[in-house]
Amino acid sequence: MTPLAEPIIKLEYEHIGIGRALEGDPEGHWLTEEQATFLTSAAFRKKLGVGNALEWFILSQKGEMPTVRTGCWVGIVALKGVQIEVRPKIEPNSTTATSSEVDLCKMLNICFDLDVPTESAADVDISSSILEVISHAFGKKVLKSAQHGLPRRYVDAQDDLPTIRGRIDMQRQVALASKASSLIACTFNSFDPDNQVNRLLKAGLKAAMSLSKGPRARQALRLALSYFDEVSDRPPSGDAIKNMVLQRNELHLGSACSLAKFFLRRKSFDLRMGDNNEEGFALMFRMWHIYEQYTVAELNRSFTGTDFVAYGHEKNPGDWYLAEGDFKELKPDVVIRSRKSGEIVYLADTKWKSVPYPEEQTGADAQAGEDVAPADAYQALAYSATITAVHKPALKQPIPVAILYPRLPKDGAAPLPSPKGVDPFEALRTPGNKAMKLTALTKRSNYDENPEPSFAGTLSILHLPCPPGVHRPALGTDRSL
Repeated sequence: MTPLAEPIIKLEYEHIGIGRALEGDPEGHWLTEEQATFLTSAAFRKKLGVGNALEWFILSQKGEMPTVRTGCWVGIVALKGVQIEVRPKIEPNSTTATSSEVDLCKMLNICFDLDVPTESAADVDISSSILEVISHAFGKKVLKSAQHGLPRRYVDAQDDLPTIRGRIDMQRQVALASKASSLIACTFNSFDPDNQVNRLLKAGLKAAMSLSKGPRARQALRLALSYFDEVSDRPPSGDAIKNMVLQRNELHLGSACSLAKFFLRRKSFDLRMGDNNEEGFALMFRMWHIYEQYTVAELNRSFTGTDFVAYGHEKNPGDWYLAEGDFKELKPDVVIRSRKSGEIVYLADTKWKSVPYPEEQTGADAQAGEDVAPADAYQALAYSATITAVHKPALKQPIPVAILYPRLPKDGAAPLPSPKGVDPFEALRTPGNKAMKLTALTKRSNYDENPEPSFAGTLSILHLPCPPGVHRPALGTDRSL
């Protein structure tokens, strides 16, 4: 007996049975020992660039039954005979007894600027795979464009022709003359569909085909690919993709190119399981990185027309270090600057974990920051103090900083309204969630009963709305190893 080929869908930190399905899981939704060993191996993690083993799939158990437990990497892994999809969730907290699934499709759509229309979900059975929606939309986008003709570019070409076209390639012409050929070695510009843009789209379509299992998505992708017969199978290099600039007549392909780049992020690997070697695929994302990118994208959408602009730590210019024995690099997840002056006006640290929202708290627990881990607060304040010392040493008060936790709004995640004043996080504040003014006390000795107070900074504990998925009880959730 072998597992079913349909996807095994799990949330973060849930279990997959080894040898048989867990109670409550569909029949056949389990892994063989061979699959479990391969999936959790150090060699496999290294191949995919996963550093922390505890964040990946690990061998575990649920009761007396051996399992593989998912981690905080979300997306899809295709092994021999099985496809596993991990979706994000916001974990239960002291006031919430259920795990709430987050819509990864919408978050990826925003993070990677994919421009996947929301109505695409109605065309595809999203319960089979979140990537079916994206694959289907990609195929339809490229097909619609290809039906009006593939974009053509002038590219350098060479050919041996009966008449001169372009210029004569003298070195090749000498070789032709030595063979008594009557042809002319020509080098010329050809208005050709076999260019970098179309190669990118074709490579993206083929990558999407390797991941998609749904008939609707595969049909759209196959129809789109049928228009690329004149385009070579050689995809552009990584540098060419990174530096690719669309020409004026190609600007309508911007979202399709983004989708192609998205699918090309997938990594292929050899599955050496049993006698037959097969190729597997993985398109996985660390959820902490996705949440950070989502935060930056959502903030910048709300900052349109204002003086604010948000940068993620990978795109923010500036290096800051905190010396404590060895130098430690500080990289705030989000840096908000003034568009006009370029000055830093706010810092933020994103945390993909659950902290009760003020509306869910009562009594003494309703104070902002009551349930925040001290390490989270220390890290945020270290950003504020260090970057203030570098950029604004004359400032009497440190640059304000916020910790942003995810939450699922009851009525869905509506776009954030634009801030109207000097506070970039105005839309995230509630009556019970205001900025905290922190005071540091300096004692001159252990016997000092009147330490000198000084202003240590402003810390805000805020919650960023995320698109909700399907709500369900927190079954199979266990962070134990």
